[in-house]
Amino acid sequence: METAESGTRPRRLGAFVDGVGWVEHRYGRVWQRQDDHLVAAPDRDQVGLILRLSEELAEPFRVFYVLLVPRDDEEDEGRFELTQCLARGDLAAFLRRYRELFENDGRHHLWIVSPTTNSSIVYDQHNVLYLHGPLDRFARSLGEAGLTEGQVVFPSPHSHHYHQELDSMVDDMLARYEWRRSPLSG
Repeated sequence: METAESGTRPRRLGAFVDGVGWVEHRYGRVWQRQDDHLVAAPDRDQVGLILRLSEELAEPFRVFYVLLVPRDDEEDEGRFELTQCLARGDLAAFLRRYRELFENDGRHHLWIVSPTTNSSIVYDQHNVLYLHGPLDRFARSLGEAGLTEGQVVFPSPHSHHYHQELDSMVDDMLARYEWRRSPLSG
């Protein structure tokens, strides 16, 4: 585990370090195989890595946004599915447009699914990627991106950070695209 410099604002995931306090948690750019999937923990440019990994999957893509922690009373948590599949270029534009939100805010999960290959990339609120599908190709891409095989260790205790200045990006994303919403429970 690596931690950000003391005094920096935790971005998406924080860890408590004795004698220092809460800092941004960094996993150390590692990935590991777990049964039928890989878990990857990049320390930066998560969207860039998602785009690289999506190259291993067939398009079109289904996109799911899971809002776990709404920041206002008007926005309910829920599962949001884009009503239309995205071509590779449209997926890239979507991810780049909301990169700051996805990489810096821990209120959500993001799922990218290739239905034709039954494969997925899940960007979890703990700042890790769960990869289902062509594991050997994913592993090669992770290595090419500078990640090494090792153990992904979740910090304990840890904290999730939701930043008010990113609320407008959530609002924009949910208004700009057509989503099918379902509640988290049930």
